[in-house]
Amino acid sequence: MTTIPEEINQLFNLQCLNLNNNKIRKIVNINNLVNLQRLELRSNKIEKMENLNYNKNLVLITLSCNLITEIKEEDISLMENLEELGLFGNYLGILRVFYFA
Repeated sequence: MTTIPEEINQLFNLQCLNLNNNKIRKIVNINNLVNLQRLELRSNKIEKMENLNYNKNLVLITLSCNLITEIKEEDISLMENLEELGLFGNYLGILRVFYFA
C-alpha cells in the first residue's frame, strides 16, 4: 500500500489506525478521524509529519523507521493529548525537545 485509502476517512469513530510496514509516503485521508487516539505508521516511506491538524485526540503516534528529517513545533503543537511520539530510525538531525503540559 502506497497511500492511506480515502475510505478510511469515513470511519469517524475510529480510535486506532495501524498501517505499519507498508510503502506509504504521505499522511493523508485522516482529517475526519477526530476520535483517533493511536496512529501507527512505522516502517513506511513517510518524509514529513504533516496533516494531523484535525487529529487533536491523538495520544500515541508511531512514525519510527520512516524517512523523516525534521519535526517542526507546529506539527505537534495542537496535539494537547499527545503522550508518546515514536521517531526512532528516521533521519532527524538536531531535534528540539518539546514539552507537553
